[in-house]
Amino acid sequence: MIFGEGRPAANLVWISVIRASCLTSSALASLCVISIPTLGRNLVQSGTTYKAGNAVAGDISLYYTGTKDNGEGWSFGAAVTNLGTKIGYTN
Repeated sequence: MIFGEGRPAANLVWISVIRASCLTSSALASLCVISIPTLGRNLVQSGTTYKAGNAVAGDISLYYTGTKDNGEGWSFGAAVTNLGTKIGYTN
C-alpha cells in the first residue's frame, strides 16, 4: 500500500454537560476524545513511523441574562473553546 491511500474513519466520543443554576444563568462543558486509526497498523515511510492519531478537546461556556420582566436589562456570555491536545501521528 502506498502511504496516503485509504480513508480511515475517525472514532469520536463526545460528552456534554449543561448546568442551569437558575433561570438567569447557565454553563456548558463539553469534552471530545478523538482517535483516528492508521488502517489497523503502524505505517513507515522514509524512516518515519506513523501511528494512530489521538487527541482530547474541550469547550467551556457561560451565559447570564439580567433582563427584567419588561425586557430591560442586559445579557452576556463567554466561551473558551478548542482546549486540548494537538493530534499527532508520529512519536
